[in-house]
Amino acid sequence: MSRQVRWLLLAVGACAVVGCKTPQQTRPIDVADRLFVRGDNEAAAVSYAAAADIATDSNEELRARFFSLLSRRAASAPEQFDRLLGELRAFASEAKSSPWGRLAALYADEMAQTDALRRAVLRAGADLASQETRIAELERTLLASGQELGAVNATIEVMKDDRLQMLRSIRELEELLQTRAAAIVTLEAELEALKRIDMSRSP
Repeated sequence: MSRQVRWLLLAVGACAVVGCKTPQQTRPIDVADRLFVRGDNEAAAVSYAAAADIATDSNEELRARFFSLLSRRAASAPEQFDRLLGELRAFASEAKSSPWGRLAALYADEMAQTDALRRAVLRAGADLASQETRIAELERTLLASGQELGAVNATIEVMKDDRLQMLRSIRELEELLQTRAAAIVTLEAELEALKRIDMSRSP
């Protein structure tokens, strides 16, 4: 986790503590927080959206909208990734002057970079499979001919070298992907910890 993200989370936590109120009854956003912490992401997303609709405080509305997006992201299918990423970026732009907007921008960047790495790994894997198929075809051709085909052998060796390079590239991409995935997990854990702090301040 970068120093920028850690600083922002600390700042948001301070704002939550300073702005903490003590209502006499459970607020809708508190119910949404409990659902999110429990891992019931679909219900949490609905509850956060409802809390945002009735919020009288702008900070609470933005927080509810932000965590509604996070809950929907956690509960979404892979084919919904692009749409949710777009919504997260739109929220980040709209709320860019608030801590929640800045957190949304950071989270969206982590999501986008992780997805780009994942796609690169898939493309590299497909290219590798294609290369291996071609190598196998050339080797069969060489065996069938029963002759020393220098040009074919040279091509095979070049392609084998290319395959080794591609394998190294895939390993590097996978390491980057794991790093990005770990960064997102850490960010989500710190956001959850932040919510727990906010919840503990509520009666």
